[in-house]
Amino acid sequence: MLNLTTAEVDTYFEYKLENTFAVVEMVITSFGVILNICCYFTAANFKNQNSSITLIKCLAFWDTMVIINEGYVMQGGDYFGYQLRNVNTYCCKAFYFHMWGTFLCGSYHMTVLAFDRVIAIHWPVQYKQKSSSGVAHGVSFIVIGFCYFLTLPFFFKFDIVDSGCRLNSSPFFALWYTATVAIGFYCTIPFAIVSFCNVYFIYVINNRKREKSSGERRLTIMLLTNSTVFCVLLLTNCIIATVLYSLDKSTLHGMATAIVVEKILGVTAITNSSVNFIFFFISGPMFRENFFLIFKRKNS
Repeated sequence: MLNLTTAEVDTYFEYKLENTFAVVEMVITSFGVILNICCYFTAANFKNQNSSITLIKCLAFWDTMVIINEGYVMQGGDYFGYQLRNVNTYCCKAFYFHMWGTFLCGSYHMTVLAFDRVIAIHWPVQYKQKSSSGVAHGVSFIVIGFCYFLTLPFFFKFDIVDSGCRLNSSPFFALWYTATVAIGFYCTIPFAIVSFCNVYFIYVINNRKREKSSGERRLTIMLLTNSTVFCVLLLTNCIIATVLYSLDKSTLHGMATAIVVEKILGVTAITNSSVNFIFFFISGPMFRENFFLIFKRKNS
């Protein structure tokens, strides 16, 4: 029987646990990429390319970027022993700047999509006059600029430290800034806005029951279903992130717990960016119809 110290046993199980989570995240990522591609091309198949449909395409693109960065580049790199972020200083800076930027872009495109539907319901005449693919792309560019501006400090503060890519700053700044971005801007603000939109959707749906055949009503129900799932998973992310930043990482047990919590956070974040197509498909008759039309056109 091997005579292993407690520290060696902990290190071994930590290694096995990290590998297990890495495999799980890569599997979810593979399914997520396929589902997001289906979501994009289904939305592209709609005849009326208004703001909502265009934002669904933008959301599918950024969700794909999120899961590729987290699932393939980060976790896949850890699993196969090639960490792109540790190649040099520029890779380190660019990786975390881009990764956090994509996380925020995915979250805020879902937020903008929900708020776009509120505008469509509350100001229908003005929405029909102004809603277009061009307007949606303009809003998308503003969102992208805002998200990457928030993550700019990552580009300047990350560096290769002790052969690893880490925040090269004071512990206070590292904790304060990452917690603000992760809990505040990534979780809390989108959760609050989308939750408000969901309450409004429920109110409108219950007070317009006669409009069962309305395409706008069906689109609202589809977005309500998806944004509700988004809120549940985002709230889960927020709780896990809060637990992660409150852990005492100065002890071996605290560090091991932090690794487990961080991996669970990665799984929930990837899942949140992978399931849009499923709930659009389940709750949206028009979405299902346009999805099947893709194959009908190819067969014909």
